[in-house]
Amino acid sequence: MKALRTVAAAALAAGLLVACSDDDKGSSSASGGDFCDQVRAFKTENDAINLIFDAEAPDPEALKAAFGRFLPLIESLRANAPAEIKADMEIVTGVQSQLVSVFEQYDYNLAAVATSPEFTNLQTNNAAEVEAAGDRLDEWSQTECGVTIGD
Repeated sequence: MKALRTVAAAALAAGLLVACSDDDKGSSSASGGDFCDQVRAFKTENDAINLIFDAEAPDPEALKAAFGRFLPLIESLRANAPAEIKADMEIVTGVQSQLVSVFEQYDYNLAAVATSPEFTNLQTNNAAEVEAAGDRLDEWSQTECGVTIGD
């Protein structure tokens, strides 16, 4: 099970769930203030999901509950992204939403998700485009919010 957890964690860290971490700058620009608050809220929930994945055998019910809180945050980021990052946010959050759907399809069973063709497709399809969009979001978030995305 540890290998499967590692596969899923690697996918998450690679940007499928856009792992966020605050670099303690704490400030945000006028243009990014409310959105930066949403990014920080996303970080909190993402951290909770990462803790679940740290378990030897992640609990499907805990994953279901966490993703239930996570999905609205993804949708909020997508809906409220500033114009200059809107297209990149669409790309990244679209993949995140698809990943949540795969977990839902496999009843939040990490072993089943990690071996599914849907998960494999998410890891390989448009990987360069998703990575580039994630890099641009990371740069914008660092500059405008003092938040690092993708660490």
